[in-house]
Amino acid sequence: MSDRIKSLKDGAYEYDEKSKLGEGSFAKVYKGVITKNKRVVAIRLLPLKLIDQYGEKIKDIITGEVSVLKDLSLSDSIDAIFTTKIYDCFITNNNVVMVLEFCPEGNL
Repeated sequence: MSDRIKSLKDGAYEYDEKSKLGEGSFAKVYKGVITKNKRVVAIRLLPLKLIDQYGEKIKDIITGEVSVLKDLSLSDSIDAIFTTKIYDCFITNNNVVMVLEFCPEGNL
């Protein structure tokens, strides 16, 4: 594995540091894969160091976002073309990681 290929959650997900899709105030998003089935996904990394600087309020916002995405992903009543699925969310030593549906046609 190349030094720029990163593995997450005991090899369940991989992304290439050169495959950055975008970057915002709080997160970087990379194109990655679920290694088990080779599904292309978006991997959003939110640095814990940055989150800690903003305190409990930002933690509540992130928790709320994850909760809404999970609820929408599980709901049969929402038209799937208008929602982004969340496949996983977990914390590493340095980041909150969100594994999201990859949308190849542009911005979310």
